[in-house]
Amino acid sequence: MKNWTKYIFLLPGLIWILAFTFFPLIYSFVLSFTNARLGRPTEFIGLQNYLNIFSDKKAGEVAL
Repeated sequence: MKNWTKYIFLLPGLIWILAFTFFPLIYSFVLSFTNARLGRPTEFIGLQNYLNIFSDKKAGEVAL
């Protein structure tokens, strides 16, 4: 039982990191491949969002 004690104390920190760091990061990456809007079901559109942002002239300008 002594060997497991250190892992039990680390568990809340690991859960915190997973819940508030990795899950939002992965979820936002997945959402970037959809046309998510409030009130409408999401639809997978693949790389279209990335093609739109890289082909937009205003998105390429650097604001100083």
